[in-house]
Amino acid sequence: DWNPGKSFLIALDRKTGKTRWKIDRKSELTGYATPCIRRVGGRAEAIFTSTAHGITAVDLQSGKISWEIDQLWDDRTVSSPQLHGDLVFGSFGRGLSGQRFVAVRPDKTGGAKGELVYDVTKSVPLVPSFVVKDDLLFLWTDSGVVTCLDAPTGKVHWRKRVGHSCYSSPIWIDGRLYGISKRGEVIVLAASKEFKELGRVDLDEETFATPAIANGVMYLRTRSRLYSLGKAK
Repeated sequence: DWNPGKSFLIALDRKTGKTRWKIDRKSELTGYATPCIRRVGGRAEAIFTSTAHGITAVDLQSGKISWEIDQLWDDRTVSSPQLHGDLVFGSFGRGLSGQRFVAVRPDKTGGAKGELVYDVTKSVPLVPSFVVKDDLLFLWTDSGVVTCLDAPTGKVHWRKRVGHSCYSSPIWIDGRLYGISKRGEVIVLAASKEFKELGRVDLDEETFATPAIANGVMYLRTRSRLYSLGKAK
């Protein structure tokens, strides 16, 4: 988990492979989070999370740092950042659990900082990424606890233990939330302010993979099998 080399952010030309820009970064714990893209006023910026720099926004064209909110966490970032309205979500953790989830709002005037809107320190995921839809934010932890919050405010609607430990991230489809435990149990919940379990399916084999959706078909991968559910549209 310790990064012995030099850390940097880099953008490559997709046709030629040449470097478009590169930003040197401090090296602390290895980061695992995948960046997301935020569009503001006709331009796009990539949102990164890291132990050393917190949450960082980089203009995709110029490679200049648009804003950065540091000192948010002191351990590794694994869950990928997410967006909702003018909020940016991120988290960090250690060992086998998340420690802190934050919702931040970048400076609307274009400043280099931003504000912390709220944070969550109970039942925070380390590996699974978050799901946000229709003002509902779902945190599905590595230990199988799911929390539904009001995305703009952080108010908790419900929190339930639904299964065993997991590495895969939950997905949202047509008002339903799907998650898979490491044991291979698929758990389906209603994506609503009220907790409701809709069903379970046991794939009878270990899985760490997040479900994938394409053309109306859900794909589930276990250690030795690939399942497809539904008919292609």
